Amino acid sequence: MNRYFVTGDKHGDFSSIYDFIDRMDFNYEEINILILGDYGLFWRDDKRDAEFKIKFHELNYKFHIYFIDGNHENFNILNSLSNNENKIIDISNHIHYIKRGTILDLPIGKCLFLGGADSVDKIFRKKDIDWWENERITDKDIENIPTGKYDYLFTHCTNYNTCKNFRHLLYTIEVKENEENHISEKKLDELNKKITYNKNFFGHYHINKELDKNHYCLYNDIIELEVKK
Repeated sequence: MNRYFVTGDKHGDFSSIYDFIDRMDFNYEEINILILGDYGLFWRDDKRDAEFKIKFHELNYKFHIYFIDGNHENFNILNSLSNNENKIIDISNHIHYIKRGTILDLPIGKCLFLGGADSVDKIFRKKDIDWWENERITDKDIENIPTGKYDYLFTHCTNYNTCKNFRHLLYTIEVKENEENHISEKKLDELNKKITYNKNFFGHYHINKELDKNHYCLYNDIIELEVKK
């Protein structure tokens, strides 16, 4: 039986996932792990790091990794992979990129995937080297999502209303109150006018905390999602 797990930002260091898999002694082919953005597979333009990591995974593990985009991704590479109508881009046999706005009916329920977030430290970064404008959730991203009810919403950041309510937990560095730092979060406020969901799992804020019954922030914890009977 397939099993589904979700976890937060990895920033190119996948050792915690492999340690988890090794400890649990899983049947690899049954395991599906979703990373909630900032996977960090693609960072260097020359792709050398990515090629090594992909080869290592395919030779040694072969469970399925799915990831949405965060704000720390090389979008030049991601966009070069996704110029087609497919919602899931197969980077290798067992590593897959889920594009923004993808809706999947899985054994865990009806799932909506929407990557993207704003880098609050972009003033210290260089455009198209370690920061990309494509990181931000756009009006078009929101417009393309159909109205409806979902069991799970998987995002990188969460909506701004939730951020304000749990600011003391989510903003571990000082974040200036300006539009540039919160555009993607506010786009998710707009999304919440169109959809409902049982649970929003998100990363980005580098904490592990269930904020309320509908919102769960993940960093290095790995949580199994219940398969519906």
